Amino acid sequence: MFAEIYSVSLIVDAWTSRNNLSLLGVTAHSIDGDWKLCDLLLAIRRIKGSHCGTNLARLVVEVAYEYGIESKLCTITTDNASNNITMMASIVHQLKTVNPQFTMDRHVLCVAHVLNLVVQSGLRIIPNPEAPEISTLRVRDLQPYAALVMDEHIDSQGDECSSTTFAPWGVAVSCVRAIVNAIQGSTQWMEKYVDMCKMFELPNSIKIKVDCPTRWNSTF
Repeated sequence: MFAEIYSVSLIVDAWTSRNNLSLLGVTAHSIDGDWKLCDLLLAIRRIKGSHCGTNLARLVVEVAYEYGIESKLCTITTDNASNNITMMASIVHQLKTVNPQFTMDRHVLCVAHVLNLVVQSGLRIIPNPEAPEISTLRVRDLQPYAALVMDEHIDSQGDECSSTTFAPWGVAVSCVRAIVNAIQGSTQWMEKYVDMCKMFELPNSIKIKVDCPTRWNSTF
């Protein structure tokens, strides 16, 4: 598969699946003899035990030897979690005899992840309102939040709540989180969500998720 490829770059990422399994994905990227970019999923391996760098490195090196690219590795791209730096150092050490050119400067940080960190830092300086406690949340508590998100006037117990009552878009993030957390944490709110989907002719199979700070672009 890689016999005629001069060098191969890898992208490595770890995540937890919805059924609570720790997984490590390894993809390969190279240019063939016809100058065409080739992208290939090499492996998705179960991470057993600690997520320390040496444990991750063991899996990556196993995949590299399995495909015979241990001497052809050019770069490895990851996010900038501290365990990835340790992982890279361990890979460099394990491949130093078969690939002496592969050193720590071949570690490439994911631009999208770095950009996300910049955006997240910017969001932290935007004042956000304190969302109500989910355990005490009632229907009328979330109606002002819904008004902000949907940009409509909603009558809440006789009081008119408008999006103009709230601060700019930075505040909307907290409002959306409050609504999503309420729906995920209450069967009654989930039923209301399904009813709303039917009202607006949307598939109620749409899964709502809370944004993750380390997952780039999940907030927007």
